[in-house]
Amino acid sequence: MEHSYFDNSEPQVADIYMAYEDGSVSKIDEGKILLPTKAYESGGAGLVSTLNDYKNFASMLLNFGKADKKRIVKKKTFKKLIG
Repeated sequence: MEHSYFDNSEPQVADIYMAYEDGSVSKIDEGKILLPTKAYESGGAGLVSTLNDYKNFASMLLNFGKADKKRIVKKKTFKKLIG
């Protein structure tokens, strides 16, 4: 995964836009969309990624720890992961 990281200060983070029923579109202020209104458990723990990196990760899970025919996660470790 080449474009995944825990520090979301990199300039590669995309802007967020809102589309309205009247057809207009406006950029959303990050503070309005990224700050939660209540505490919650974050499944990604702040991880920022790209769709392609997530696809590669999901593909590795579907292939029981292998990616591009290479073992990424040991079989024993993967069995613990899936319970």
